[in-house]
Amino acid sequence: MSDSDTPFSRQQLAQQYIPDFLEESDDHIRRSARNLLSLEKAVINPEDKSDEIEAIINDLLRSFHTLKGLSGIVGLTPAIELSHTIESVLEAVWQGKKKISTEIIDSLIKGAQTLEKVITALREENKPFSDIKAIVAELTAHLPDEPEFASDDTQPEVDTSEAEELSPEFIIRDDRQNLINLPEEVAATLDEKDWQRVYRAIDMGKSLALAIFSPSEEKAHRGITVNNIRKELMNTTDLVKAVPIMANDEVRFAFLVSVDDLANVELSPELSWTPLEVRSPVSSPSPKSPVEKIEPLRASSTVRVNIERLDELMRLVGDLIVSRSRLMDVLPQLTDVPPTALESLEQTTSSIERQLRFLREAVMRVRMVPLAEAFGRMPLLVRDLAKDAGRKVRLDIQGEKTEIDKALVERLHDPLLHLVRNAIVHGIETPDMRSAQGKPSEGVLTLSGKPEGDHIRISIADDGGGMNIEQIIKKAQAQGLLGDAFEEKSLTHEEVLDLICQPGFTTKMDVDVGAGRGVGMEIVRRMVDAVSGTMSLHTTPGQGTRFELRLPLTMTIIDALIIHLGDERYAVPRGDVQEIIAIEPERVVRTQHGELLPYRETAVPLFHLHSLFKQERVAKPDRQYGLVGGDNGSRYVMVADRVTDLREIVVHTLSDELVARPGITGATDLGNGEAVLILDLPGLRRLAREGSL
Repeated sequence: MSDSDTPFSRQQLAQQYIPDFLEESDDHIRRSARNLLSLEKAVINPEDKSDEIEAIINDLLRSFHTLKGLSGIVGLTPAIELSHTIESVLEAVWQGKKKISTEIIDSLIKGAQTLEKVITALREENKPFSDIKAIVAELTAHLPDEPEFASDDTQPEVDTSEAEELSPEFIIRDDRQNLINLPEEVAATLDEKDWQRVYRAIDMGKSLALAIFSPSEEKAHRGITVNNIRKELMNTTDLVKAVPIMANDEVRFAFLVSVDDLANVELSPELSWTPLEVRSPVSSPSPKSPVEKIEPLRASSTVRVNIERLDELMRLVGDLIVSRSRLMDVLPQLTDVPPTALESLEQTTSSIERQLRFLREAVMRVRMVPLAEAFGRMPLLVRDLAKDAGRKVRLDIQGEKTEIDKALVERLHDPLLHLVRNAIVHGIETPDMRSAQGKPSEGVLTLSGKPEGDHIRISIADDGGGMNIEQIIKKAQAQGLLGDAFEEKSLTHEEVLDLICQPGFTTKMDVDVGAGRGVGMEIVRRMVDAVSGTMSLHTTPGQGTRFELRLPLTMTIIDALIIHLGDERYAVPRGDVQEIIAIEPERVVRTQHGELLPYRETAVPLFHLHSLFKQERVAKPDRQYGLVGGDNGSRYVMVADRVTDLREIVVHTLSDELVARPGITGATDLGNGEAVLILDLPGLRRLAREGSL
């Protein structure tokens, strides 16, 4: 056996598959959250929904059974125990031993939330595990007083001992297990629920089989992992049990599955397959010889790739883009090259540019994940917040299939959390207040996402009472945020947003279950700025409030305009610019608050970039150009001396505080060794309006 094909020890295996475990367990946690909320609605409004309830419970059983197995693979004991206890409660309901109730559902939801915290603690290495004793006790209290559901048996059996290597002959342990010729190492791990799944499969006339997988470093490098194998089996079979088998400090996995017809299953060549004989129980066991392996049909067509490998691939694409830029800058200097050769070289360079763009887009597609990964955490949060705040709230999620860069998903969690919390606690009214206003007693909170070119727009909207602008002004004045020059006038939505995003601003009067309108908004603004995004606010008294986040699809490689301010060059993200216009000085209107430029039947603020950067001019250029940015209703124009190029650039973040300032997104190498700053036009516009520049 080569070094590259060395099997994993259990400790190595657990560490190797923790990233896969975290990603896949997230899927099941989100799925179980949706199902638990659907179950709660079906129980509260039971109008002949017995079939729906049974289907939901079946799906929940599969999710928590899978979570238990996944946790066993990485040795996460608290998650194993908690998943098993939740599964026991669901099994009691499914068997009719317990009647489903809102009390049981409350406990199941608490259990799912605690399970998520336990798994999150594994992701955040320095975070302690949540104590599961209280919730396990609460769940156990719902179990019937029967031996099958006795609390002493709630700790599942997970084989982590020094078990002997799988025997080539099958050993039958007792009369019940004589039903199939299972290896002893596998049969010893089956609990009552697993046997019931086996019985159901036999009653339905299904075939049973055992698949053995031996992980190795060589297979892992090819993307063939135990989680990928398990997912493939779940897609093609009914997976009863996944059992880690330890022998001589090496690990193999035995998968017990049932299928309608094993001959029609697409089998992975990485698995060793053995059909299991189903027979009537006998009084005395007799060993069986191994059954001939079934020839595999074909391998799985998908693999799971670590995000770090995609990051590295994107960095390599970025290096190629910089090298191509250097080549493009050198071409005009080749004066001694024959015209035909130069033309051929230019055509080749253009071809490389197209191919690099295709490569960049292909890598980006691999990095994209559904927005459901961010939205999927919200249903249980909304349910708990609404319950604590005495609200009735229906969550409407739209566009969850819209794709977004995986790197943005985790960064979205805190901003979404704050916006959702504020909408429920201080946006949507109580049922009595809504009824008095002629509204439905149940408020609606809408989360939506939709693509816009190379950006994505995420909306968080409620149908509550809207923002109290007068209260916001009074609080801002009391906290000294408006300044002495503030004039009593109606604030625009943009100005209101700037106020509530000020550090420490809040309208909260008392300590309550949530945040005041404004608490956490600084965090939202900071996240949006960090990824070169924009945020907008729309609020109508009595009708509700909507926040919109416009975020770039990628933060690594972007299209950018190269602009000039005197002798200095800067890059501006293409997505920040709606249009480029020529500036006619005679059309500029000067007011006491700044300059305005007539633009499409309105007047928009005009800002000179050289003034914002306090650059001295040697001579004013003959012609200047305006970069039109912002959304409808909040347009602005930034003036530059020249716009000379549109090219792909690689974004490098700035860690030096002397350079990393508001209004600066990062820096890039144009290919000739020249580093230029990447401007954040929305940030510069905001700073100019606040007088912070």
